[in-house]
Amino acid sequence: MCSREFYSYINWAIPVLVFRTATAMVLMAVFYAHPSNHLVSRGKVVCTALAAMVKYALFLPETSPMNRRSFIQAGAFASLAATTPFLIAAHAQSAGATGQKRQKVVIQMSDGDPAKWNLALNNARNLQEDVGAANVDIEIVAYGPGIGMLKLDSPTGARIADAMKANVKVLACENTMRGQKLSKDDMLPAIAYVPAGVTEIVKRQSEGWAYLRP
Repeated sequence: MCSREFYSYINWAIPVLVFRTATAMVLMAVFYAHPSNHLVSRGKVVCTALAAMVKYALFLPETSPMNRRSFIQAGAFASLAATTPFLIAAHAQSAGATGQKRQKVVIQMSDGDPAKWNLALNNARNLQEDVGAANVDIEIVAYGPGIGMLKLDSPTGARIADAMKANVKVLACENTMRGQKLSKDDMLPAIAYVPAGVTEIVKRQSEGWAYLRP
């Protein structure tokens, strides 16, 4: 009798223990996964918990107080409940802080005219103010004669620096720099570089970025 009661207790206790452990793993996924990669890391922990539930459920007798079907259903429900908020959060994040669709704009600057550069910088600033800086990615790609405005003695250097501080990305074409025998030491600090300016613009357009040339 004693052994039968012990077996009955074990038959009840082990499934409950496994389920609670898996639930704890789900909660750990929710609260302790690294925030820089929260969806991936939380998802891995949740999937591991669910897999543990399913694997153990295969060995449960149908007469168990927590049988296979209810065990798996409970685990699936717990995993779904844990992951759904993060899927919603990811969708909201991709739409931007204000719920707007994120805009992406690439601006071609192949002119060495300071007035056109000031116009381009005004466009970038106005766009950020209009839709919110957090809702737009802006790249200014300089090549050909436009590369001169990225040199250390550029008359628009101060405004370009301000734009970069506001998260506008300014890119210089290395092909043009080689043709004009310019090195990175000749250029404004903090700008970025691409092998070919035209290729960068074409690539961005193929990715769905809006194209602008002042």
